[in-house]
Amino acid sequence: MGRMKRTRLEQAAVSAVGLAICLLAAAAAAAECTYGSEKGMLSRVVAINSANGAIYGMKESHTEAPLPLALNEKELVLTFDQGPHATNTEYILYTLDRFCVKAVFFFSGSAAFANARVVRAVAERGHTLAAGPWSTSPGLFNLPIEDAKAEIERGLTGVAQAADTPIAPFFRVASGAPPSDVLTYLKERGVSLWYYDIASGDDEASISAAQLASRVLAKIGEAGKGVIQFHDTSKATVNALDDILAVARRSGFKVVQIVPATSFTPKEEYVAGLMKSSPRTVSPRTSQSQGELAKNRLRVPGNEEPRLRQH
Repeated sequence: MGRMKRTRLEQAAVSAVGLAICLLAAAAAAAECTYGSEKGMLSRVVAINSANGAIYGMKESHTEAPLPLALNEKELVLTFDQGPHATNTEYILYTLDRFCVKAVFFFSGSAAFANARVVRAVAERGHTLAAGPWSTSPGLFNLPIEDAKAEIERGLTGVAQAADTPIAPFFRVASGAPPSDVLTYLKERGVSLWYYDIASGDDEASISAAQLASRVLAKIGEAGKGVIQFHDTSKATVNALDDILAVARRSGFKVVQIVPATSFTPKEEYVAGLMKSSPRTVSPRTSQSQGELAKNRLRVPGNEEPRLRQH
């Protein structure tokens, strides 16, 4: 029995070391990625000016018309919401590195502040850091305006403090049309509001990696281009992302990197407020060891590989 326990511990240690080696190798390879290269899927970089509080994405009915990103056919923007997740996010980084692509991470302010190491890893890989509200509770736009302002400021400040580097003035909420007073405040702060064109649906509790891959690829094929929303808190996304990007690449799709023209400047009172609090470790809902995640990664069998439905 003792030998069996040691063997399992040894296997877990080997798995963890193996992942660390893979992440280091992928990070080195990511540094060699160039736009338009055959190696990866990056097509170009687009700098977004948020000075007038623009709204991007087509998901909701807005009080003001959203601005579609100027994407060419077969260009995608990858975004991830509600993280960081203590283990999932790093696996997603590994997959993104393998395909030489960059994404926008809309982190929850509280989760980012409690998992600063993961936030910094995302920044070091060259991805764009952005924010959602301080908490992931829905209903931001139903709050009194002063409470909504605080959620916005704390969300962005939490990510900025965790990253210890400038972040984008990009903000995303789960759903809902913003009231005029919130839009006015975002304009005052030079923060753009982001929705998306393609919802992955990876937040469904029972969805498998194979189902997610098939669904997302079908939506990509129908849309032809657009901003995709994933959640780095989703294990299905961790397991499906490699297949999604592989099939999309073979079908000629490229990824556009979105960066900010200017960075977000936190207000001093919110920085001081966060520094007074003691960050707590967030316990992910789907927490698993690195070895377990690697062992359980789902693969879509070759004869069931999802295909893009062409636009």
